[in-house]
Amino acid sequence: MLRDARKAVLVVEPGEVRTRPEPVRAAPLAVANPSRPTAAELATTPEGPRQPPLPGIQPEPRVAGLADVRLDNGLRVVAVRDARAPLVELRLRMPLGAGGWGRAAEVATLVHKLGEAAVRVRAPGGELRVSSDGQWLDVTGHVESSEADGWLAASAEVLTYDGYGELSPLRDAGQDIEQALRRACLPESGGLADPRRILSPAGATLIAVGDLDPDGFAGRAASSFAAWMGASEPKSSARLTPGRLVLPAVHASEVYLTLCWPEPAGDSGDPARYLATAVFGGYQRSRLAARWAELGAGFEVLTGRELFLDFERVYLKARMPKELAVAAVSAIEAELGRMAGKPLTPSEVEPARGFCSGQLLGVFDAPSTMADLLRQSVASGREPTWLERMPSRLATVSVDDVSKAGEDLFAPRPMLVAVAGEVDEPLGQRLAMLESRR
Repeated sequence: MLRDARKAVLVVEPGEVRTRPEPVRAAPLAVANPSRPTAAELATTPEGPRQPPLPGIQPEPRVAGLADVRLDNGLRVVAVRDARAPLVELRLRMPLGAGGWGRAAEVATLVHKLGEAAVRVRAPGGELRVSSDGQWLDVTGHVESSEADGWLAASAEVLTYDGYGELSPLRDAGQDIEQALRRACLPESGGLADPRRILSPAGATLIAVGDLDPDGFAGRAASSFAAWMGASEPKSSARLTPGRLVLPAVHASEVYLTLCWPEPAGDSGDPARYLATAVFGGYQRSRLAARWAELGAGFEVLTGRELFLDFERVYLKARMPKELAVAAVSAIEAELGRMAGKPLTPSEVEPARGFCSGQLLGVFDAPSTMADLLRQSVASGREPTWLERMPSRLATVSVDDVSKAGEDLFAPRPMLVAVAGEVDEPLGQRLAMLESRR
């Protein structure tokens, strides 16, 4: 055995004489057709460099072969046929609900137990994973088309197993900003989380995209999940109250900041809101990105909108060096004011329009990306066909409408501010001004 052998050290040194054979340099192959032009010749014309052909007509995006069914237990099944590969991408998403949103450590325990169960029952030739981001619990995977029924049966077995027991925290889940925000918006709750309340089909969504018969898949899903009932979930009383949360520093040299406030009433899927969010801080040429680039340091900043707990919110997330935190927060405050005081221009909206349209059209490149976005949009309350309608709506919405949407979304209003890092007096003063924007 090696563990019983005497210890030794192997030393390798270059030798005095080369023993490696010389490389073989074969004669070049004869050109089969010397009259054919070279690549360099093909790239030029008498008038100059040859221009590449113009792009073809972009086909209209389509969510083809769609089945959309809500089962008796509340589970919504959306199946889309995409036969480019003999696979099916599957996404099962359920909200953690009032029983799980404020219990990150116990949910982590449940995800661990579900993951162990998934390993035991995983369908052959496929993948079945369980994860949670604090808002949702996701069962995801892919499988060969012929094994889709096995994946459904395995998922149903994991979700309906009644032996998970009490969800005592296995470990301290720590406290990140999103967890702190959820706790701040929820009332205090005692006792341990009940797995049956978290693993509930009410409000859950199953997405399937791939080589399948949509109607037939929906019927088989109804059979597989017929026994999945869950327990009744109390109605959430989540409420976003303006104020400030200060968390310990994640990294001593940086400050992490999240601002959020409820999205104004209206259509959250409005293309004008979509573009206004991008222009303000949603992509690399946004107003915020340009402002922060002037500060000359490595920052991260992103603005978005999403379902948070059981309401829609607008958020801004940023990471900044500690020594420039005051300047960065001042820049955020200035840009929020500029959205209300300076209308958006075509030179700002048109690049964002192209970027957002390209993002959405890219979703149709693969079944996996389509399944991911369908999971996100349908679980948030949108219809599956929203995905195919949105590119054309983005192309036609006016600059004035986008500017008005920006004023509505980012108008002065009180907000909830969460910061992880050292907050000295100057930074505290700037944050206080953000909290009380009116």
